[in-house]
Amino acid sequence: MGTGTSWMGSMLLVAFFFSGALGSYMIIIPNSLELGGKMQVCITVDDNTAPAGKLTFSGVGQRYISYSERKENPDIDAGVVVLPTTTIDVPAGRKDFCKEMGSSTSEHFLHDASLNILGEIAGVSVNYTENIEVENQKKVTVIQTDKYLYQPGQTVKFRILTFSGSFMDISTKNYPIVWVTSPSQTRIAQWRNVDNSDGLVHLEMTLVEEPEEGTYRIHVQNEDLSEETTNFKVEEYVLPRFEVTIESPKYVLSRDTGFSFKVCAKYTFGQPVSGELSVRISNNGQKKCYTTITRNETFSGCKEFEVVNSDMRTVDCSIYSVSVRALLTEEGTGVEMTQSSSIEVSRTPVSFKTVYNDRYMKYNLPYTLR
Repeated sequence: MGTGTSWMGSMLLVAFFFSGALGSYMIIIPNSLELGGKMQVCITVDDNTAPAGKLTFSGVGQRYISYSERKENPDIDAGVVVLPTTTIDVPAGRKDFCKEMGSSTSEHFLHDASLNILGEIAGVSVNYTENIEVENQKKVTVIQTDKYLYQPGQTVKFRILTFSGSFMDISTKNYPIVWVTSPSQTRIAQWRNVDNSDGLVHLEMTLVEEPEEGTYRIHVQNEDLSEETTNFKVEEYVLPRFEVTIESPKYVLSRDTGFSFKVCAKYTFGQPVSGELSVRISNNGQKKCYTTITRNETFSGCKEFEVVNSDMRTVDCSIYSVSVRALLTEEGTGVEMTQSSSIEVSRTPVSFKTVYNDRYMKYNLPYTLR
């Protein structure tokens, strides 16, 4: 009689086996047990004359006992049932089969457990106890809002979903309390004993016309008193009065003498913007090859700029892109708006691509290539 380990799929298994005059058998159990999940036990009897048998499985884990609990009750039992007593009948003869068992859930955190196997198989009495790891049931609560950014007076809609275990079982237990706090940590909305009978909760709240701007937080307390949160933001969004655009080529050849680009700024109603424009042109080079040029201009509407490739060192430094950044300060208000663009530096003037060609070539017959 002995024990050993083997790999089946990606799960580490513990095997109990026996070979003797009365016959031979093998019992395989997982090396770990997930609370609230399922455990598979495989049994092999390699004897055609083996009598029928019966095996009983049970498992008990040990939870942490705090000092205060131990002080109040010195005889407190730390044992927690992780595998209810389960009996498997083993038919007579040569057999090879597997059975699934359901493990218990626990509100306590467990590190390991003792699994006991008791009974008779292949005419042999067995009584094994094996320590196995315990995978505590993983619970995830998801809080999802319909968007992240809200404006004053809008309705914040959100939903809550809790699932657990490797099979993602949906929880239908009520949430003791759900609440929302403002950026100043003031509780502005609250729901108690939230019904979760459908497994998915939908809640909403309407913001006042002049709310506190900043990041708000939604809090959800689960039945085990754990808490999950998510954030959303409230701010008064003002449409930009003007925009800045850069009209530049997609690429330039490294051996060209230079290239040009145009910066334009217009109000949302179409009129040109006047102000001070600062344009920074960079070759994105490394160390000594890095070059940047800044040009400051009095601006109105649009302005075109010329750049000499040698100034950007596109050839001697093997530059592959040039960046352009425009910063416009509006005249009279000081409002700033920026825009950026990237221009590829290519070293291949012409490129060819085959889109079709005949599969076969024959002497003195036409051949098509596009």
